[in-house]
Amino acid sequence: MFDWLLTYLIGVPMQFICQLFQNYGIALFFFTLLTKFILMPLSIKQQKSMARMSAYQPLIQDIQKKWANDKNRQQQEMMKLYEDYNISPTMGCLPLLIQFPILMALYTVIRQPLKFILQMDATLYTNLTTAAAKLPAMESLVKSGYADSAVLRAFREGDQSIIGLITDPDTYHKIDTFSQQFNVFGINLTDVPQLALEWAILIPILSGVTMVLSSWIQQKASGQKMQGSMKIMNIVMSGMFVWMGFTVPTGLSLYWIYSNVLGLCVSLLLKRFYDPEKMKQQLMDEIEAKKKAKKAKKKIVMKDASGNVVQQDLSEAELARIRLEKARKLAEERYQEETRADSPEA
Repeated sequence: MFDWLLTYLIGVPMQFICQLFQNYGIALFFFTLLTKFILMPLSIKQQKSMARMSAYQPLIQDIQKKWANDKNRQQQEMMKLYEDYNISPTMGCLPLLIQFPILMALYTVIRQPLKFILQMDATLYTNLTTAAAKLPAMESLVKSGYADSAVLRAFREGDQSIIGLITDPDTYHKIDTFSQQFNVFGINLTDVPQLALEWAILIPILSGVTMVLSSWIQQKASGQKMQGSMKIMNIVMSGMFVWMGFTVPTGLSLYWIYSNVLGLCVSLLLKRFYDPEKMKQQLMDEIEAKKKAKKAKKKIVMKDASGNVVQQDLSEAELARIRLEKARKLAEERYQEETRADSPEA
């Protein structure tokens, strides 16, 4: 079922784009552009959520400072703040949670282009990947999970143990045409970059550089400040992507570059239409209005301790305190009644 979804939701569109441009690198760019367009509503929601959290941050910091030595009270005040201003602490995480499985699906399709894009016969696919695993030069590539890249590379190099398994002329022509599409500016996207003076070494490095730049601009565009720990984490993650770029086929690193650059462009575009500073100011005005409303006195008709009806000017906070005291008193009276009812003397 999962393979079926990957084939028809990602593999078929990718196959169409490959046939249109006859170049896997260009097709990968346009497919990444298409996915960014589809995910645009989620990106807008995330932009708004981050701007809202930026506006509420001063209130959260005030509570953290005021109740730094009382964690229970701090938690109570935070929950009250979330309730009063309709804040959801996880509102910025939902778009990321939705995007994660989509990105993982894209990664799977890019990692296995013969299976999902070329839609090769299952038996032939198994035979080819099994044969590729037996080649000493391809063994590490197959063990790393990139059997498709190993097959394409062996086919390109004219290895007869691979080519000999393809008996159908149409299938041979499809694989031959498809394998030639992986050449971009003299770099073959099925190859794993090596630490040597060659153009392919730039791809993993650029994936890390664009990741740092993209994260920095996204933070700026959302109106949030990147803290020291976040800066370190961003650099560490970028370094990991550079390291990974030397362990996977170049096509995957190229996809990360496309994704980072397009993500950067989306952030700048959203900043133009959803300026976080303007949104932050609007939210801060709303917060100030709510604060004034809470402090404003209202004429409340109620009974005093003697049972007489009186009219008092009370704020929302004072009224809430009175209601809480009444609720506690009623709960205490109910408890006493239940205790008397359960007593043996009763």
